[in-house]
Amino acid sequence: MARNLLRCLAAASAAAGVSGFYLPGIAPHDYAPGERVWLKVNSLTSSKTQVPYEYYKFNFCKPKRIIDNKENFAEFMAGDRIQNSPYQVFTMEDTYCNLLCAVKTGSEKGHKYKQMKALVEDAYHHNWLMDSLPAASVADAEEGGLASYAKGVPVGYVGPTGKVFVYNHVQLIVKYHETDAGARIVGLYAEPYSVRHKFAAGVDYAYGPSGRKVNKDLGAAAIKTCTGYPMTKTDATFAGPQELTPDAQIIYTYDVVWEPSEVAWASRWDIYLNTGDQTVENVHWFSIVNAVIIVLTLGAILAVILARSLRADLTRYNKEELAPLAGGGGGGGGNFSGLSATAAANAATNAASGTAASGLDSSVW
Repeated sequence: MARNLLRCLAAASAAAGVSGFYLPGIAPHDYAPGERVWLKVNSLTSSKTQVPYEYYKFNFCKPKRIIDNKENFAEFMAGDRIQNSPYQVFTMEDTYCNLLCAVKTGSEKGHKYKQMKALVEDAYHHNWLMDSLPAASVADAEEGGLASYAKGVPVGYVGPTGKVFVYNHVQLIVKYHETDAGARIVGLYAEPYSVRHKFAAGVDYAYGPSGRKVNKDLGAAAIKTCTGYPMTKTDATFAGPQELTPDAQIIYTYDVVWEPSEVAWASRWDIYLNTGDQTVENVHWFSIVNAVIIVLTLGAILAVILARSLRADLTRYNKEELAPLAGGGGGGGGNFSGLSATAAANAATNAASGTAASGLDSSVW
């Protein structure tokens, strides 16, 4: 199989008239300073429900035009739905408190509010991609130890009193390895914050019919909770968390911070091999039970099919064996062609013996 794969790749390379080949995520891309880097979104996933949802079916910030990426069979089977996003990221350009959009939560009985609340309560995560690398959320590091990372970025969290809060600010930390040709992205980390943003006095913020902003000329200066520097836990604590309440407004913002890294492009996936999840035990047990149920169900279906097929074959075989006997072929000149070879020989012997005995009796008399 490996030999066939290499042959296919060699044939594709020869057909293209080049000395090599490129597959997304396999060949490195050197980004020039100021070049646009696309942040893409994938389906929302949860470790509790294991049911993925399309990202833009919920009340999140949307780009002007949603473009679906072409999916391979594995991505389709995994429930992936990769699409573009409105995030503006440019190579080696740090930006702070960028206004992404503002959304209205809707009424308490409306589907927007109920859907967002359900996402947070079911521990759903954003799944972002940049240069084919998934984003890993930064977890708290123990003192004297290394920082830990979790797969995906949580939509929000439920407080101790049962209140639901939304992560409406994210700090995107892009690790890059500088080369002679440009910068290669070797890591994407996201640190979410829940911040009760407020617009500055006198800011006119218009909404369209969909409940999202219409005017695009508002920047970080329009938000009085922005400091002009990367968001910190102190800033978020001072502003207070963004609670999810009906008939309210949620302002989404983000920071972009580029940091140099000594990690080579070939080793950029190493950090993702050590990523975890806050509900690892639930994920493993659910996956095991789910797999066992699927195996037992398929096994039972296969057993029923085999049993019915075997029963039908036995019934047909018995009918074929008994058909000649039921046809009255037991006389001296009976037809034994419907019987098996052994049964036919035995029947012929018995018939011959019966004929001889009949002749002997007639001669005696």
